[in-house]
Amino acid sequence: MKITPIPPQIDPSAGKKIAYAVGHNSFPGVNGPVVSIAFTVVHSKEGDVGALHVERFQVTEKSIWRLAALAGAVGYSEAFDPTVDEDLEAVFATGPLVIDLQENTYNGRTRLEIKNFSAWRGDKSEKWQGIVTGGEARWDSILTKIKARLTQSGGAGTTMSNVTTNTDDIPF
Repeated sequence: MKITPIPPQIDPSAGKKIAYAVGHNSFPGVNGPVVSIAFTVVHSKEGDVGALHVERFQVTEKSIWRLAALAGAVGYSEAFDPTVDEDLEAVFATGPLVIDLQENTYNGRTRLEIKNFSAWRGDKSEKWQGIVTGGEARWDSILTKIKARLTQSGGAGTTMSNVTTNTDDIPF
């Protein structure tokens, strides 16, 4: 039997990056629906191109502004429902954005969080398509593993009732 080596995973580092949303999943949270959105870095001064960052968004009146800011940063201007997969896919197919990742420590655990979204106003590189495609494949692989784990555990622990991914081509 032959196996194909898996390249090492690239973890994102703090700083501003140009990124594309490459997928999402929705699941019920304690305070209402939660949407996780996966971003892949296509350009970065820190050298973490190809890194995948997953950000969670609570869908509540108090925190919905973050999703609205994200939609504005990619240039999406229509009203959308963040709990409807087709609406989220339409938002993310719009284009790249700049994300500002910063370290945040909560309960003794430090992780990266997106502090700001802004529009990318520059040109799009042709090589970004391959990076985006790779990010979509990694996200699909992660979701497949999560679904398998939930199936094996009978859904104990974390639940994801509506696991979906954005597999549409990103327009350039």
